Amino acid sequence: LAMAGWGATSFVENMRQDAEQARFLHNQRVLQEAKQALLSYAYRYPQFNSQGPGRLPCPDTNGDGAPGAGAGLNLVVCRAVGRFPWSNDDLNFYDARDAAGERLWYAVSDNFYNLAGGGVINSDTLGTLSMHDQTGRIMIDASGDLSNSPHQGIAAVIIAPGAVLERDGVIQDRGVGADLNDPVNYLDRFAAGIDNASFANATADGFVLGPIEDMGTRELLVNDQIIIVTAAEVIEMAEKAALEIYRDAILDYLGQTGDQYPWLYNYSGITYDDNAGESIDDAIELLGTHYPANNNFIIERVDNLSDQGRVPSIFGEYFVEDSSGNAGIETDLQITVNLTIPENGLFEADGDELRFDTSEPFVLSFTTGILDNVRFENIGTPSDGEGRLSFTVPASAAGELPDDGTKDIFYWDEDESGRSRLGRWRHCPDGGNGDATIRDCHRDSSQNPDPEGDNESREEILKLVIQYDLNTGAQSIDLDYDNPPVIVIDPATATSHARISATFSGDNVISALPFKSRRFWDQHYHEEGDSKGYFDESDRIGVTTNALIVDSVTINMRYYPELPRWVESNQWHNAIRMAYAEHYRPDALDTFGLTPPCPIMTNPTQGCLKLNPAENGLNDVVSLLLIGNEHGWQDGVNGEAPDGDLDANDARSIFDAGNQDGDTTYFTRLGNDRVMVIERLGP
Repeated sequence: LAMAGWGATSFVENMRQDAEQARFLHNQRVLQEAKQALLSYAYRYPQFNSQGPGRLPCPDTNGDGAPGAGAGLNLVVCRAVGRFPWSNDDLNFYDARDAAGERLWYAVSDNFYNLAGGGVINSDTLGTLSMHDQTGRIMIDASGDLSNSPHQGIAAVIIAPGAVLERDGVIQDRGVGADLNDPVNYLDRFAAGIDNASFANATADGFVLGPIEDMGTRELLVNDQIIIVTAAEVIEMAEKAALEIYRDAILDYLGQTGDQYPWLYNYSGITYDDNAGESIDDAIELLGTHYPANNNFIIERVDNLSDQGRVPSIFGEYFVEDSSGNAGIETDLQITVNLTIPENGLFEADGDELRFDTSEPFVLSFTTGILDNVRFENIGTPSDGEGRLSFTVPASAAGELPDDGTKDIFYWDEDESGRSRLGRWRHCPDGGNGDATIRDCHRDSSQNPDPEGDNESREEILKLVIQYDLNTGAQSIDLDYDNPPVIVIDPATATSHARISATFSGDNVISALPFKSRRFWDQHYHEEGDSKGYFDESDRIGVTTNALIVDSVTINMRYYPELPRWVESNQWHNAIRMAYAEHYRPDALDTFGLTPPCPIMTNPTQGCLKLNPAENGLNDVVSLLLIGNEHGWQDGVNGEAPDGDLDANDARSIFDAGNQDGDTTYFTRLGNDRVMVIERLGP
């Protein structure tokens, strides 16, 4: 009987263990599926949102399967613990149930939620959730320094709650009338500060892994089964998405410039031109804000060659029919305006109408110099063809704006009397050199053009001065164009960046000009002994604005790969580096006398780029991207800069050993840098 009883007990125990194992495996599968859905969501997040990758949804707080309280993005922070938001369309999941038939529960770190107030997410982002093992010992302490740990903390946890248990002496209530959105009725408590129904970010107050049994009574104390989503796992997805968006931008750039790569700029070894009165501090300041060098930058091929470095970028789009937002570009802007003087009704002097010959419109071109906050936005409907180009002239440009914005135009009076203001004023050609002077209007005794003569016919000459009034501060130009702009892209050269231009045309395409037009009147002619060749201010007949018809406007600026604004706002640009074989530099033909493709060589300083050469890796790489994982400016074996300072503008502070130098060899297994190949000669 004793043996039979023992056998029956053993059989029952085995059955119980088999059932527990089946429940465990079922929950494990469901939790793993939910985790993969979260990681996919983090990777794909920029595809359906304006924020960058690595974002995770808030918990469901009312049982409808949607994040937040049915709204989500209008909240300040996520609710601490809620149900898994399975019905979120972008999550692409289903109404999963654990082995007890219960929906999954979920919590997300404050550093990773996707609300509007969410912070920066990049390789440095840490999880803020703590985890304890079945003994209560802390496994991952979010209150400590996790920056050098392989997991970088916990970004989220997903919980299979299991069947009801006794919690603090009370059976969890999941019946009719119970609050089915209260985690206390589903999640278990192990000890003080170890309660799966609540937690505190960045403290040791976190979650506990289940199941946990009382070793004496075999009673289940915790049956919550948890899967951890580490910060490192989410960041891996985010890094992949960031590298891919860079790769796509470069490929698009190549397609626009005829397979011409952009000039890159270094992390170190960059100075300003002393002759231009600029200093190394200016260079570092620009580099630290991720903007490309202006024409005074000198690229020194010392540690980091000019074919290896940061990608100069515009964070946004150049010209779009809907709002592009702050483009985040600091660059020079060239604007060319085709202007027409109206035939009549424009100017009056002493009550007499001045009539102009309109057969020859003239062109006004000017360069603004360095600008901030360049923005092009539609101010009507996308089909209206009405937009506004706005920008900010830095305060540092005060008193330094170029004189290119002033245009002198001269007219002569074709009235045969030579003295009437009622005649039609005809434009005096400038001889094709673009440098108009008063002498271009001189006429001989038969009123034939005589630019170098003495104006023998004693013609009256009108001088019209057009000058832009561009001060520091915010400026804007309103455009009303008939058709989408005509875009022209010129590739980079040995001495310049690529450029992009857009020409807007329509009836009086500019409705508000940052210009003023100044007009001068002069009875200018030559008498014997009197060679009067100037305009007296006393002959000035007034100043007016917007007194011109604008036929078209061409905006010309430097052209860089277009990256979404989240690249800058999440600081990915600090740690992403690009390299291409030197034969693909914009000055390759001038410098090396060679054209692509790059030769495949074994010499680490020549030919194509090599990837993991010691492991027989690729040796035919044309271009690649490199990201310094965990880029807290202390990455790699020799991560700290030689002078002891952590410097975001020094490659030695960002990338692993072997990837810091200026040769053509790159490694993916010496540290935690990640590499993505853009182009190679091989298949």
